Amino acid sequence: MTKSSAALCKPFCSQSQAPTDSGNTGADGMAEQGEDGTGSSNDDAQLTTFESEAKLKEAHPDMKYEGPCEVAGIKLFINTSGDAFLMNTHDVAKNVARRTHMGGFGRGQHDEVQNTSVRAIPFEFPNGDKTLVELENLNDATKFSCHTFYQMMRSIEAAGLVWKDVSFSKVERSAQEGHPDSFAIEVQPHRAFKLLNDDDSEQVKTPADEKKKRKSKPETLNSKNAFRAMIEKLPSKALVTCYRFRFEKIGRNLKAQKPYVITSRALTLEPGKPCQATSYLSSPCHPLSTKHPECLSQVYTHNIYNY
Repeated sequence: MTKSSAALCKPFCSQSQAPTDSGNTGADGMAEQGEDGTGSSNDDAQLTTFESEAKLKEAHPDMKYEGPCEVAGIKLFINTSGDAFLMNTHDVAKNVARRTHMGGFGRGQHDEVQNTSVRAIPFEFPNGDKTLVELENLNDATKFSCHTFYQMMRSIEAAGLVWKDVSFSKVERSAQEGHPDSFAIEVQPHRAFKLLNDDDSEQVKTPADEKKKRKSKPETLNSKNAFRAMIEKLPSKALVTCYRFRFEKIGRNLKAQKPYVITSRALTLEPGKPCQATSYLSSPCHPLSTKHPECLSQVYTHNIYNY
């Protein structure tokens, strides 16, 4: 391992979960926002909790997915409306740190998406260089960690590596008021990760497309792709999307991989009591829609206490 490689691997170690946040609160008792725009509180008062799995299913009998997520000991429920619920299957309370990796969306491809009928996750940096991203370990693609975009870029530079390009983006060093060292990010318009092998995800443009779609079976939901069933409800009170990047030594590029779902706040889950993790937008818009600017603001600003 080279000196620069070792330096880069050190800050981006194998853990996929960040340490638990301290839970600072402001004068009004509400959790203060983290610098990445997500809450940093362990206050779960705003999340609906059910007394048992039976009570959850009594209130929501229309479950589309029921099974594990990427965190051991947590059972994930997603109903047909896209509402997600998390249940601790252990016998003692379980603390889930902010920025914990929960799972993903499964198969898809990066594409230019303008049709709002296509199910896709926008490729964006809603909080600029404070937007949360994941970065693969330089020597082991199965390992990753979560940081702000700024932290990721600075760690690469601190390791003595030179970056050239970032997928679908123009990134430049900039100086902003109060932040003399920052990164300005300009993303290509309409870029998104389009879900594949999904009944609602693929457009039929030609007879060949229609034949291909008939042969393609919808992707079976599991712990790694279950969140494809609720993309219209993200970001939510407790969950937010996060793109993963890979630094390629050849070409010196930061290549966008798939989007994933992480926690936007710290959670304490009581044993056997499902907790609703989604927000209460009465009529959620497609993530790429500009039809309702107020929904677009909620989606991209992602102040979890405005819902």
